[in-house]
Amino acid sequence: MEIDLETRLYFDREIYNIILIHSARAWERTRVRMPSQTMPLDNIQSTEAIEEIATEINEDNIIQRFLLERDGDIWLETEQSMSDIYIEHLAIEIINRDYYCDVSMEEGHKCHKCGSINTHNQDDFSFCNQCLTHL
Repeated sequence: MEIDLETRLYFDREIYNIILIHSARAWERTRVRMPSQTMPLDNIQSTEAIEEIATEINEDNIIQRFLLERDGDIWLETEQSMSDIYIEHLAIEIINRDYYCDVSMEEGHKCHKCGSINTHNQDDFSFCNQCLTHL
């Protein structure tokens, strides 16, 4: 079935609420792994950010196909193969991209602040040690 997702977005409040919960879980897991267990936004601002993350995830092509087709086999097309894991994976990608707090700074990754290349695993964060001291 060919789906034109660019012209119409599908919405289901129950599914959105599930996406919202998984987005909040991803946000919190990221927060507790950050230095001083803080995020770049305070608690009030973070609720708005989490809603924005959930809205972006709701517009994802796989989610939109699921809302249209209601076929659970769609998750097998993703690397995560389960809806909750897929949703949280997307949430973490968005958090990393928009809020500069990737918690998986592995060897070869760039620091989000200065762009230096990590040459070894360091504290499991996405900032080099020099930038971490200035956060």
